[in-house]
Amino acid sequence: MISHDQVSRISTADDWNRQTGVDMVKPSVRSMQGEDGVITIDDSIVEKPYTDENELICWHYDHAQAGMVKGINFITALHTSG
Repeated sequence: MISHDQVSRISTADDWNRQTGVDMVKPSVRSMQGEDGVITIDDSIVEKPYTDENELICWHYDHAQAGMVKGINFITALHTSG
């Protein structure tokens, strides 16, 4: 199990890159791996247009709106099998 704090700590590190993320989740994924498994990853933004900016609430590019929105950006990963 990978905790929220682990993801937050690694994703905000100066040396973060795609491979860092892969290295972090690979052991967990391999332990559940099967012929019928699927990992679904979604990045979303909860808009907070009237809230002051802080560590969580800031400006993000929203592809659905083709522009910047103020809010909380988060990633969800779901593994399904069998």
